[in-house]
Amino acid sequence: MLSMKRFGILLTALSLLISSLQIVSVYAGRESVPALSNLTHVFSDALQIVHDRYLREVNPRDLVYGAIRGMIRALDPDSEFLTPEEVLRLRAETEGEFTGIGAKVSVRDDGLLVTSVIPDSPAAGAGLKPGNLIVSANEKSLAGIPRSEALETLRGKSGTAIRIGVVSPGDELVVYKTINRTVVDIPNVKDTALKSARVGYLRIVEFGEKTRGEIEKALEQLRAQRANRFIIDVRDNPGGTLDAASEVSGLFLSRGDLIVSTIGRRSDESFEVHVTETGAYSAAPLAVLINGGSASASEVLAASLRDHGRAKLFGTHSFGKASIQALLTLRDGSAIRITTAEYFTPSHAAIDGAGLEPDFVIEDEDAQLTEAVSFLENLAFP
Repeated sequence: MLSMKRFGILLTALSLLISSLQIVSVYAGRESVPALSNLTHVFSDALQIVHDRYLREVNPRDLVYGAIRGMIRALDPDSEFLTPEEVLRLRAETEGEFTGIGAKVSVRDDGLLVTSVIPDSPAAGAGLKPGNLIVSANEKSLAGIPRSEALETLRGKSGTAIRIGVVSPGDELVVYKTINRTVVDIPNVKDTALKSARVGYLRIVEFGEKTRGEIEKALEQLRAQRANRFIIDVRDNPGGTLDAASEVSGLFLSRGDLIVSTIGRRSDESFEVHVTETGAYSAAPLAVLINGGSASASEVLAASLRDHGRAKLFGTHSFGKASIQALLTLRDGSAIRITTAEYFTPSHAAIDGAGLEPDFVIEDEDAQLTEAVSFLENLAFP
């Protein structure tokens, strides 16, 4: 049974949780603190029962973190609670590097859903694809285990191997793969190349802090090779930050153009993002490649370019994620990543749950690129 000293720590942790709830209510701009205070008494009663009656001693942090995690999970699949350790790893990923197998995942009840695979990573080499469900790791089921434990299992130490069980969409057969972990560099832009005498190609893997700079460098290289029209490939790009997507869109739009609008609960979460300075490539003909793995920031870019008549979309229907998550840090270094707003295209169309339909629907991946090259080559442009 918990000692009184440890229970005092637990109650302190509870007070932090209550404070966090009150802060969230203030964020919502509503006078709901009394209602929350009443409900926290219920939670306090439950903690007292754990203290008095549970068979074994329980770590106070695990109890409070578990309570917060359950609360956030009840909201939507994109909101989540992060421990201080997970916050540090998330920041490392945003900056462009982490240790693991090279796959990004989201936690589901029955395992880890692969949302994207880093090019040239061990996961890519093993044939892992977005949409795969990782159901086990080293013979241990990943169903229902905490996010931190699941991710720690996948990451491990560089140079070590992990055996994962994988289920493909529409299949029930578990296929086992052994993958060696390594330090994975996350490039924002890859595969820059000329696809014809005048058509340049670049692939955006993800939208992060370095994306605009990497794209500008890639475009300069292509222009030096006499490319004057470009294909932007965001297939299987799960998104990233709204700021990065807006910065990239601005390279191809004119001053004053609306990139995206958002609607949230708070007034400061409802806003419009406009281009502040005409981009260096605001006249260059464009084609954007999308598919079912193109989500969030990828859809912001594709929609903004199409709505302003700057690009045609080639490929298959996009994913349809248009919710914005804010990372709110708590006082112990943990954080809540919570959905705060939804974004809309410049034509005010909703994307969330709907996605984007390409102008040219093409199932075959190679044909998508071929048709985009042909389309740009046949445009009348100096």
